[in-house]
Amino acid sequence: MAQEIQLRIVTPRRPLLDESVQEVTAPGTVGEFGVLPNHAAFLSSLETGRLSYRDAHGLSTLPCAAASPRCRITS
Repeated sequence: MAQEIQLRIVTPRRPLLDESVQEVTAPGTVGEFGVLPNHAAFLSSLETGRLSYRDAHGLSTLPCAAASPRCRITS
């Protein structure tokens, strides 16, 4: 089985997603960035765009738009 990371997407109103995934790509304010298992911890702000992730079922994308969105990567 491939290594996985836990992707959690939450809004002020409710959680949207809580999945085990193999990779994530997100639209950061200084450019798009990707996250793989065992990635170094960091904090980034996000831009409007598309967040994509790969899980056991293949590649999925979600729209990413919010006032002051943040992304926290932890190991």
